[in-house]
Amino acid sequence: MKFGHHLKTSLYPEWTVHYLAYEELKRELKTRTRNGQWSDKDETSFVELLENELDKVYVFQASMSEDINQRTQRCEKEISNLDSNATEDLYLALEEELSLIIADVHDLAKFTRLNYSGFLKIIKKHDAIKGNSSSGGQQQNFIRNTTKYWVHQDNITELKLLILKHLPVLVFNANKQFEQSDSAISSIYFDNDDFELYLGRLEKTEGAEAIRLRWYGGMDVNEIFVERKTHREDWTGEKSVKERFPIKEKYVNNYLRGHHIMNEDFKKMRDKGKSDKEINDLEQLASEVQFRVLTKRLKPVRISLDTELTMIREDNYENTIRCGDNWRRMDIGIDYPFSQLPDKDVERFPYAVLEVKLQTQFGQEPPQWVQELVTSHLVEVVPKFSKFIHGVSTLMEEHRIHLLPFWLPQMGVDIHKPARGNYGLQRPIVDTSDASDENVDPMSSGSSEQRDIVSVQVNEIDEDEINEESHLLSEENQQESSRWLWSEPTNALEELEDEIIVGPSSRQALQVPRYFKGRRVAVPVRVEPK
Repeated sequence: MKFGHHLKTSLYPEWTVHYLAYEELKRELKTRTRNGQWSDKDETSFVELLENELDKVYVFQASMSEDINQRTQRCEKEISNLDSNATEDLYLALEEELSLIIADVHDLAKFTRLNYSGFLKIIKKHDAIKGNSSSGGQQQNFIRNTTKYWVHQDNITELKLLILKHLPVLVFNANKQFEQSDSAISSIYFDNDDFELYLGRLEKTEGAEAIRLRWYGGMDVNEIFVERKTHREDWTGEKSVKERFPIKEKYVNNYLRGHHIMNEDFKKMRDKGKSDKEINDLEQLASEVQFRVLTKRLKPVRISLDTELTMIREDNYENTIRCGDNWRRMDIGIDYPFSQLPDKDVERFPYAVLEVKLQTQFGQEPPQWVQELVTSHLVEVVPKFSKFIHGVSTLMEEHRIHLLPFWLPQMGVDIHKPARGNYGLQRPIVDTSDASDENVDPMSSGSSEQRDIVSVQVNEIDEDEINEESHLLSEENQQESSRWLWSEPTNALEELEDEIIVGPSSRQALQVPRYFKGRRVAVPVRVEPK
């Protein structure tokens, strides 16, 4: 939903003239940029208009606040003067006045939030035109739109080979000989005793954060990344964002305890040529994450490693020392399947997780091979799947986890699907009747092939469109039954249908996981405006 429409439908009608003139400011920006330039005169005129709007909103907000305070004090005085002879009409009059005060407080708070958001959005549009936009162009901050799929172990090799026909392998360090540990990606997520971050991410609360430490390779890696992922609702007009900064492993414990300030680290980055704006953004991020860890008493929850996705407990609950006073466990490395750990400490995810990230121009279709891949029998789309949420919900079941992600019922269902058509790897067909003819598999073209280099973002599917009645998979068409009901294949890129069935199918009984019984399942629901 566009913010202008959200503002129009959310404002209090009697105060309409006091709200920010959002559409007028938008028109002013558009009108002044028709010639493609933004002059000093345009800047002066727009800033004056913006300040007038700010003054208008501020004066009304201050006036209403003062009026509410005076009325509250008057009611408080009248209530303190009540005696046993007070009439019922007086009580009713006071009750009515207090109800009006409560309503005004609510509407004024909403008035303040709406105008605050409106000013931020207008300033962001202005900065984008003037050339001071803070979005894009940085490696630390990148907008993500990702579709996630489960891949059965039997399909992993075929899937890799199909992708390698179109995309090159990303090599992080071409000067270093490849080792098995280089492919490992380990992440430690943080949360507190109330699982505040888990619930925020699961319920998709506006501004919900996930904080993690991530490193690439084995336990001897010195560079650790501190990352923060922030969820943004559609009505805000912003995209969810991931931010991160590097820190040396030897400083991690002190950083998490509030004893290490990153000023010297960022000074070295500035000396290497990073801009002041980039450094300021990193300093703010480091300060905010450190503050959040300390004030919310966040502690490690789980770790995931390599493509053999594994969730491992990092906490010290139940008087069991796992990471102790250190920021991570030291009794494990990347030695999958971690058979030395007790079962209650480890969750071995049965599938590989494929993430498709595309960046295309508006209205442009994804490459044909991508569309074929994500609608094939090799993958199963799972909107909004989160390794963090899955790890917490399966490993921390005895710690007040009563709200579970919607994909857990699917864990008991076989995601194998029969192959459709001729999609998949095939050997070239050789015509032995004429040796001069070389029939080559059209999907295996040589050096003349046009290669699509695909990088981040844009979904083929709007993952937010699912609701409490949506199946994990969509239906291929109206006539074909869902695989959940009839064990038939489905098309992963069709619009998600309005049905989720959390009962057993007619052909295959659903094996409900042990952590599912007696708990509520959270399913993504779009509510607009929020």
